[in-house]
Amino acid sequence: MLGGNTPSVKVRSLMDESEEYYVYIGDLITSVGNKIASMLGVESATVTSGCASALTLAAAACMTGNDPAKIEQIPDVTGMRHEFIIQRQLRVKYDRCLTLPGGKLVEVGGAQQTKPEHIESAIGTNTAAIHYLVVPQPGQLPGALPLEEVIEIGHSHGIPIIVDAASRVYPIDKLSQYISRVQYVIFRC
Repeated sequence: MLGGNTPSVKVRSLMDESEEYYVYIGDLITSVGNKIASMLGVESATVTSGCASALTLAAAACMTGNDPAKIEQIPDVTGMRHEFIIQRQLRVKYDRCLTLPGGKLVEVGGAQQTKPEHIESAIGTNTAAIHYLVVPQPGQLPGALPLEEVIEIGHSHGIPIIVDAASRVYPIDKLSQYISRVQYVIFRC
């Protein structure tokens, strides 16, 4: 929703300097991702063009893994996991990005509350991941299960969690707090 930014003088200078060189984009993405991952102390990181593309890429990764045939196959989801469980209280317009690579949203929970059994009963052979939106202010959307509980459910079934924490990563130490508490989680930030 928000585009553009005014880089610092130092960043702008580095950008101007880099315009004199050509680079293979794949190599650049890998190199920058490795540097960011090292800075955050995580296994890997990928830079995307924005929040919507981060969710789309995360969904595609959960659906295909490292299988080149599946990667080429999407958005045709025949034979692959493609369902993303999402709590009714945590629905926002960005979550539809999970459907772009062929995913299907499976909404769980009642109008007022989601219980663990709502998520448990939605897990099936086509479940690719569970989506979780971290709201800007804790307690802002009452009735949703807390992230830790959702992670516990996902891990007990070997299902990754896609965490949309875009509203809660600054300062950067907030992102590190999320990462230090969980494993096997994909963050959009």
